[in-house]
Formats: sequence, structure tokens, C-alpha cells
Amino acid sequence: MKNLVGIMKKYFMSRKFEDSGFEYTFLNVLNRDNFEIMGDFGFIVNVKLPDPNQSYFTAKFNDDIMKIISNFQNYLGEGFSYSLKLLIEGDENAPDLYIRPELIEKLLENFNQTTEFFNNDILFNVVWYKPENDFYNGESENVEFNLNFDVVTLMPDDPSIGIDMDDEKVFKKLSKEIYDTVFLDDETRQHFETICHDILEDELKLSSVEDSYYMINYDLEKILGRKVFM
Repeated sequence: MKNLVGIMKKYFMSRKFEDSGFEYTFLNVLNRDNFEIMGDFGFIVNVKLPDPNQSYFTAKFNDDIMKIISNFQNYLGEGFSYSLKLLIEGDENAPDLYIRPELIEKLLENFNQTTEFFNNDILFNVVWYKPENDFYNGESENVEFNLNFDVVTLMPDDPSIGIDMDDEKVFKKLSKEIYDTVFLDDETRQHFETICHDILEDELKLSSVEDSYYMINYDLEKILGRKVFM
């Protein structure tokens, strides 16, 4: 085991590895006796970003490093289990996913180009905005966005038909129908996911990671200023 650790240190720590502009430096290779995470070996790797202020997603880094280690396993002629500890620009407490504010503003600006929906003879317009917390997360292998929307106009196809917003049953039924209309609109969802790809891909490089996607979750907050409880 000690001899193998020495070989691995020489292999990994004597060079820098690069992919898509990201630079990977192996800071240490440890065996399970002195590494607190499960696995035969532990790798501590620092990631240097092309731009220290850019957006990133650690799923991309994990995938790149897995390929680097896999190449060594092929060279060695045997596999082994391992754990990975990442530092981003030297920060061991960096989040798994970071999207810089300028791109968040650009995302919301583009989302709000799609505001009109139609259901059950009612045309309604919405405004999209990010929640106070957890607008995005990378807890899985996907980049997920939690997007709030308010209905700002309601226009029945027949103007003579009124909507009694003060009737609790009517309001609850209307809320569900509006939410379902937006939630089940595959065209809008795919369009939003394309927006995410077009705006973020240059920095996140998610398309190179197998089975990783951009995903959108919706939450209806208000209809004409009235809070929705679903």
C-alpha cells in the first residue's frame, strides 16, 4: 500500500492536469489509514478556474478527475476505490455550484420574455423571479433552478365572464389550473432549459458531463397580488 501511494504521488503530484481551461493540481494522495473519507485512497485536488470570478459546477470537476484517475488505473492494470476532496481556488468550503450575479440577471431577463399562457378560455400573463433563497442548487448531478412566478393579468376569452377572486373555492381551483398549465407546458420548460444552456454552458461546461442537465422547478406565488397556498 505504501509503495503504491508513493507511485501515485509521483504520478499525480508531479504534473498539472487540464481540461476545458480548468486546471487540476493534486495536493496529496493518502491511504485509508490517514484519510477520513471512505475508500482505499483519498485525493485532495485544487481546481484553478480560467477566471477566478466565473461560474462553475463541481460535477464537471468530479467528472474530469474521475477520467484522470481512470487513466492511471488503466496504466496500473487494476482498479481501486477512492474518495475525493475538492478545493476551488484554494477554498475547501466553496459551494458545489456557483453562478455569478451577472448571469443570474441575464437568465431572469430571458425568462421574462415568455410571459403569456392560455387555459380554459383564460389568457393570463406572468412575471418570473427568483425566490429569496435557493434559486439554484447542484445537490445532484444536475443544475436545478427554483423559479417563482406571479400572475399579473387575467383575461377571460369572453369578457362577460367574471372571476370571483373572493370565493375561496374558485380561487383555489383557479390557482391549481394556472399552476398545472405552466407546469405541464413542455415547450416553455424546454425553452427555459435551452436558455440556461445558452447562457451558462460557456462557463459551467455541463454538456461534457454524462447524464447532467439543466432543470427548472416552478412555484406559483401570487395571482393578481393575492397569495397562493397550494
